[in-house]
Amino acid sequence: SAQGRGVQDHYNSLKDTHRKIDSGSDILNLKNLNNWTKSVLIGKYTKRNDVVLDFACGKGGDLPKFKNAQISHWIGMDIADASIDDARARLGGGAGGNARHSFNFTHETYAADFSEPDIVRQLIGSKPVDIVSCQFAFHYCFESEYKARSCLKNIAGNLKPGGHFIA
Repeated sequence: SAQGRGVQDHYNSLKDTHRKIDSGSDILNLKNLNNWTKSVLIGKYTKRNDVVLDFACGKGGDLPKFKNAQISHWIGMDIADASIDDARARLGGGAGGNARHSFNFTHETYAADFSEPDIVRQLIGSKPVDIVSCQFAFHYCFESEYKARSCLKNIAGNLKPGGHFIA
């Protein structure tokens, strides 16, 4: 959709930055609060050896949180292919990656819109996951009722019984 392309273009244009006190961000404190909230939710609901499907994974900023939770497999999906490139670099420790993090879980990454019908099954097949995480991006699937229903089906249809949706 046109709105989806606009979102994709916006996030493709963003550079990977770190949250430092001297970053110059006007909303650094809010970003830090959001980051802490995500850490608490991931820490509470994610268990050792879980398989995680991370919708709107962005540049992979939550990867260290999932590492701390000792997951076994991470599947990252984001509409912005530039963000997926950054997440891949972070996972590999290459350009833009963070050398102090080595990730001890397997991973897959996909540039795709998580609100497209059946996109998860098209990309990864019928591998149910323990956790679906969608941090600060769930609202994008509400462009229309059709996309919202598709997104909710992608979440519910790919969670194991007893799994958790973290948003």
